Amino acid sequence: MLVNIKPLAFWLLFASSLFLTNLGQAQTQKKPWLGIEISKNPLGIMIDSVVEEAPAFKYGLLPGDVIYAVSKKKVSTPKELIIAIGSKKIGSSIQVDFYRDAKPMSKNLKLELKPSLLDMVKDKWLNKKLDLSGIKAFGGPASSKNKATQLSDLPDQAWKGKPIVLKIWATWCPACLSTHDRLNQFKAKNHEKIAVVALSDEDSATLLNFSKKTDPTFYIAAGKKALELRSNLGFPALPAWVLADKNGVVQHVEMGAGDVTEKVLAKAIQLSKETKNK
Repeated sequence: MLVNIKPLAFWLLFASSLFLTNLGQAQTQKKPWLGIEISKNPLGIMIDSVVEEAPAFKYGLLPGDVIYAVSKKKVSTPKELIIAIGSKKIGSSIQVDFYRDAKPMSKNLKLELKPSLLDMVKDKWLNKKLDLSGIKAFGGPASSKNKATQLSDLPDQAWKGKPIVLKIWATWCPACLSTHDRLNQFKAKNHEKIAVVALSDEDSATLLNFSKKTDPTFYIAAGKKALELRSNLGFPALPAWVLADKNGVVQHVEMGAGDVTEKVLAKAIQLSKETKNK
C-alpha cells in the first residue's frame, strides 16, 4: 500500500499517466507528460516548478510561467490542462501559450513518455552518497522514555561503517505505521550491525509526541537537517525506503510496505554480511 503525498493536480500532470486507486496504489499507462508542478492562477495555470530533463525543462518553460492555451485551445484550470496533455500522443508536438511576466509567449514542445516515479528517484539516488551528518533524532537503540523525549545529535557510531535502512514516513500514514513494530523487531535483532533511521518532513513537536507514545528502538530524525534531507530525497508516496551500504552509498530504493518492507530488510541483512566478510 502506498499513500500519495502530493496534490492531485500536481501528480496527474507531473506524470499524466498516474491514476490513484485504493489509498494511493498506482496503475500506470503509457501517456505523455510535461514534467511540471502546477496550481490555479487567475490568468490560467501557474507553473510552480519544473522537473529537470522533462519536456518543459528542455524547451524552456520556467516556474512562474502561466499557461493559458495548448495547441491554440484555451485551458483555464489544472484539470483542463491535464486532459489536454493526456489526450496527445507520445512524440507529438504541441504549442503552449503562456504569460511570462505578464507578456504573452509561445513555445513548441515535443511530448515524451513519462518515466515511472520510482525510476526517477532511483536515477537521482542510486550509487549516490547518503550522508546523515548533523542529523538530530529522537529515540534509538536501548531507548528509554527519557531518551525518547530528547532531540539530540545522531551519533556517528550509530550509522557510520554500517548499512543504513532509511525509512521515509509520516505519523498520519497508516501504511507507514504498519511497519514500525517490524522495524523495532529488526533493530533489536540487528542492534550493532545495521542502522535504522525514520525520516519525516513533519515538525519536531509532532515527532516528539509520537516518540513519547511509542518509545522507538530505531531513530526518528527531526530538525532542520532532517527536513532538508527529506526534501532532497523527493519521494512522491509513502512509505519509501533508501538502503545504503557501510560507506553510505545508496544500493536500493523502494516504495511500499508489507512485502516491500521485508525485501528491504533482507537486502540490509545481506549488506551487513558482506560488510562482515570484508
